[in-house]
Amino acid sequence: MGDEHNIVWGWIRNGSIPSHQVGKHLMVNVALLTCELLKKEWTP
Repeated sequence: MGDEHNIVWGWIRNGSIPSHQVGKHLMVNVALLTCELLKKEWTP
């Protein structure tokens, strides 16, 4: 699971996942992420 942790941090640093700093914690904006994913057109 160590590799997945670094991958997710990369997504956050690149702005692929919306996040917000709250004190010393970095929170992922799950509501905005869900909204963005629903707006994308998916192709199988």
